[in-house]
Amino acid sequence: MSRVAPLLLVGSLAVVGFSASAWWSDAHRVPQLEISPEFHVGELVHDQELVLSIGFRNAGAGLLRMQPPIPGCSCAPGELSATEFGPGEQGSFQVKLRPARPAGTEYAQEILVPSNDPHAPLRTVVVRGRMQGGLTSSPETLRVADARVGENWRREVTVFCTDPDAQFEILSADCDLAECEVFPPEPAADADDRIGPAFTILLTHRPDGVGHVSGTLTVATNHPRYRTLNVPIEIQAPSRLGVRPPALLFQAGPSAAGPQTVTVTASEPFELVVAEESDLFDVQASPADGDGWEVAVSLRGDAEIDRLQKTELRLRVTGVPQENELVIPVSALPRFDDLGAALADAAATED
Repeated sequence: MSRVAPLLLVGSLAVVGFSASAWWSDAHRVPQLEISPEFHVGELVHDQELVLSIGFRNAGAGLLRMQPPIPGCSCAPGELSATEFGPGEQGSFQVKLRPARPAGTEYAQEILVPSNDPHAPLRTVVVRGRMQGGLTSSPETLRVADARVGENWRREVTVFCTDPDAQFEILSADCDLAECEVFPPEPAADADDRIGPAFTILLTHRPDGVGHVSGTLTVATNHPRYRTLNVPIEIQAPSRLGVRPPALLFQAGPSAAGPQTVTVTASEPFELVVAEESDLFDVQASPADGDGWEVAVSLRGDAEIDRLQKTELRLRVTGVPQENELVIPVSALPRFDDLGAALADAAATED
């Protein structure tokens, strides 16, 4: 018996030692992302796309898993050469930036690099450079938030070059949303960032429908280095129809409240009729006491909540230019008894 005990003790210590060694080995087999914190690109041109390829290395002993890098701007996420890298393996990712800074200023853009490196799961790489002169515009993005359907709007965009003593001419100005007219240049020497001629482009557009549209003004020049300039355009044409409330919310089932009323108004006389019959609700449209129309909507019978969640009320409009249809979203809440039963079932399932 006295001989067995020491043997058992030695065996136990050996097992413990082996387990500790294995744990120590696994704990230190972790990935480590090795990447430069800064990336210098030299001189940059305003509003000209910059494509960068940034390299990195797995300096750890475990498998490195990468996720797409995230530029700290409105640019698209970066593209990885691969997503997994073994110990010692190298990789790279590509990012596309479009610097927009005044000439002569320093450019710095952060790029977030996520990985499974336990010591630094989110690394930051800073892209640095210095802005050259170049073509730019005022405003840099043309936004029209109050365009009227069926009516022309006009806005001016000024195009100039921030290079010292820059001389150029505009060869063409094209836009997929508006008509363009280029006016002769005017001196802009008094402005700090406008050196040389400044051209004015008048844009005219007539929205043919309610909603948001995006486009681009493309300007071509004879400048030896800066051939084109793209100016983003954002147009919002709000509806002339006022709707209160903007959506309908019902409680499904026979215990639902009575009809709900929607009031529709406009700046000019108009007519409303139901565009299509529905087996979910009844609709009655009638002129309001003042201007506009009142639309009374009530559920039909025991309406199914699933169908109510995916439907809308469509009304045909006459008398408002370019607006032929009004769409009102419809949603629903479950009945209180159905909700109570669902909660009871969920509680019973957990038990």
